[in-house]
Amino acid sequence: MVCNPSVTLTNATYVHDVDCYALALLFVCMGMYLCCEKKYVSSCILFVVSMGLYQAYIQVAVFLCVIIGFKDILSGNSIKGILKLFVCRLFVLGVSMVLYFIIYKLILLFPGLSASAYYNSMENMRVFDIYTLIVSIKAVLSSELDWLLGKNNNSSVLVLLVNVVSIFTLLSVTVKQCLICKFSAGGYLAIIFMALVALFGGGCTIFLMGSYHGLMMYSYYFVYVLLLVVCDGFGGKEVFIAELAVIVLIYDCVLFSNKLYLRKEMEANSTLSYMTRVLDRMEMMDEYEVKETPVAFIGYLLYSDIYRRNDGFNYECTGISDVYSLTYYGTYEKYFEYVLNYPLNLVPEKKARELSELKEVEEMGDFPSKDSMKMIDGILVVKLSDEWADMLE
Repeated sequence: MVCNPSVTLTNATYVHDVDCYALALLFVCMGMYLCCEKKYVSSCILFVVSMGLYQAYIQVAVFLCVIIGFKDILSGNSIKGILKLFVCRLFVLGVSMVLYFIIYKLILLFPGLSASAYYNSMENMRVFDIYTLIVSIKAVLSSELDWLLGKNNNSSVLVLLVNVVSIFTLLSVTVKQCLICKFSAGGYLAIIFMALVALFGGGCTIFLMGSYHGLMMYSYYFVYVLLLVVCDGFGGKEVFIAELAVIVLIYDCVLFSNKLYLRKEMEANSTLSYMTRVLDRMEMMDEYEVKETPVAFIGYLLYSDIYRRNDGFNYECTGISDVYSLTYYGTYEKYFEYVLNYPLNLVPEKKARELSELKEVEEMGDFPSKDSMKMIDGILVVKLSDEWADMLE
């Protein structure tokens, strides 16, 4: 649970938020523990706080709920009692989500703030009708299919094999235990109900927002925890198969992590080289003064003439689709401040986009062309490319 692609992608892209995300995950686990102890108010508070830190980890609570329910059912406990507790825990999760949303709206209301409609933001939550319901279900199933096929770690064949073996083993053990316990129809229906909750509840934030990324798939890896829990105490070859599948998966995850961190190091080095040359050229401009002269970056490094990708790396995962550490416009100022330790007077992105529409800017070449920098109305214009990223701050 600490070296899967979701964690690796988090460390490789949002390392400055990892401690916050880890705390959100801790609160979710603590909340579910308290929920099992029937301390519902305390668990509800922890769930709300966790969503305040990072909403996607509430999906972990859904999977934990399913794991506990499966374990109780296969232990031969009363189906009616198990279902009652299972629905009760889901109800607590639902109440927590509603409370979080109410608090979120109140926080915006009283100071008179407006929420950003940025990618994957709360403002993009869906208002459901038949069409959006179908689209949301499709988004959840698509994300789970990507996980099943191993598309997130570039090891499709190996991960697909492990996942197929794991799911088959899970089904096999479940059916055998059901036959041993001689379940009634209610027992089978309870298992099917919990499986459906795992299938759709495991992607509840995707279901609400209609989009997902690699950081939101952490809960999917609790399928392997469910496999080990169900096989625990059952004995036989299924336990060996489950343990072997998890070992192979961990080995593959370690390979993926090492490869990805190498990619990020290469990305950092290439960005440092590129931006150092940009800064050197800026300081050679006659009218440029450190801290004083406004600077506008035009375009996006992804569309630069010198942009290229290295062979042998996966570029389809969250946060690693680029070869530079700089992405949207605001990262330039932070890069100069924290990496280059250099004072940069960066103009707002809206102003930079307005400058890019000027004919004299359109005629400029992309860096490192000699005409890639020019003083226009007291602003140093640095042209990286003709095209912009879609993100506007």
